[in-house]
Amino acid sequence: MTALKYPLALDTWGEDERNAVKRVVDSTRITIGPEVADLEKEFAAYHDLHMSVACNSGSSANLLAVAALATADGRRGRWLVPALGWATTYAPLHQLGHSFVVVDVDPCLGISVDQCRRALADHPDIIGICAVNVLGVCADLPALRQLADQHGLWFVEDNCESLGAMIGGQYAGTWGDLGTFSFYFSHHITTGEGGMVLVRNPYLFNLLRSLRSHGWTRGIPGLGNAADQGGRYAPFNFVIPGYNFRMMDLQAAPGRVQLKRLREMVAVRALNLMNGWTAVGGIKGLTLQQLRGKVSPMAFAMRYDKPDFTDFLGRLDAAGVEHRPLIGGNILRQPVAKHYNIVAYPTPMADAWHDRGLYVGIYGTKMDLALFEELRKCAA
Repeated sequence: MTALKYPLALDTWGEDERNAVKRVVDSTRITIGPEVADLEKEFAAYHDLHMSVACNSGSSANLLAVAALATADGRRGRWLVPALGWATTYAPLHQLGHSFVVVDVDPCLGISVDQCRRALADHPDIIGICAVNVLGVCADLPALRQLADQHGLWFVEDNCESLGAMIGGQYAGTWGDLGTFSFYFSHHITTGEGGMVLVRNPYLFNLLRSLRSHGWTRGIPGLGNAADQGGRYAPFNFVIPGYNFRMMDLQAAPGRVQLKRLREMVAVRALNLMNGWTAVGGIKGLTLQQLRGKVSPMAFAMRYDKPDFTDFLGRLDAAGVEHRPLIGGNILRQPVAKHYNIVAYPTPMADAWHDRGLYVGIYGTKMDLALFEELRKCAA
């Protein structure tokens, strides 16, 4: 097997991150504590907001967001979702009792606003929209926010792949009622595993904090009632069914170091992407993910539309270029779809990317053109 010359992701931890881990280990406070609290404040401030809730993964962030809305609202109903997403874009909605209206994506691979409008006309019982900002490119967030406001819908952004992207002068992950983020190894910043939920509403903020930690109220104002237990049970008062999704200080400390470098890494990633566009953008039969707003690339996405798709993948393998399918592909074509209550519209764009889409690595350090020259040779 050919050795990998161009992996999907590189280790972005340096001496500062490792020293931050050592500092926490030496402090003996390993689990959730002051480092997590500081990361939450700094992450919210980066996005010009005041409230965020850290957790143990981006998948948990999605589940916490949906659980907070279900707890606050009480309704169960249909949600508009894009055909392209990750497994945990959809699973939390199903797990909290919702059903889906699946619509196609646009050339930027975000949920199709036109199909959303059609679905809302056909299904007036829709109660929410979940958008996915794919690989650092925003969905049409201003239009989606407007739709949500017009129809009185919840709006959640799965922004796990697009930390630092912007549109209309506003960060991705801040257009929705809740925005979710992932700090997995291959993402813009990493805590190994880890995630975050951005929130504007103080009541939802407190629900998220309680849900993250077993559903208790310790240190969380505004969730108690007259029936609360006092005395020695006051710190152990459980008011809603919750989870244990807490982040550790051991994760938060290097995350704080990485957050300080995020703007620089986003700028370098964007430059690397544009160099890739220049190198391979004109190749016949190679379709690139279209761009919207200020991008924060997590990867370089393309669709190979020539007949020799399998041979193309083999040429990439031989050149040492690691590649993978686009996210989880079309959810309608995943075996898990049989578990979901789905109404689906035609999804030709998602199908094309499911069949012939892939991505390769974009890094947060300056890349030479060698990877893109390999792509050009393999695709030409």
